Amino acid sequence: MVEMTAELAYEQSVRQLSEIEKLRLLERIAHELACIDPGLCTASHSLSELRGMIQYPACGEDAQQWVSGTRAESDEARRLP
Repeated sequence: MVEMTAELAYEQSVRQLSEIEKLRLLERIAHELACIDPGLCTASHSLSELRGMIQYPACGEDAQQWVSGTRAESDEARRLP
C-alpha cells in the first residue's frame, strides 16, 4: 500500500482543481486545523474587547473633526454649479 503524502495528494487530486476549488480546499483545511484548538474554532469577540488597543487619535485626527470636515466638503461640492 502506498503511503499518502501531501505531494502525492497534490499531484493526484489538487493540481487538477480550478483556482476557486483550491481556495475552498485551503479554507476547509485551515478551518479544520483551527478547530484542533476549540477556542479558535468558536471564537467570538465583542467590540468592547478592542477598546484601548490603539492610541487616540489613531490616524492623527479626531474622528468627529474628520466627519465634520468631510460633510463640509461634500456640502460645498453640492453648492458649486
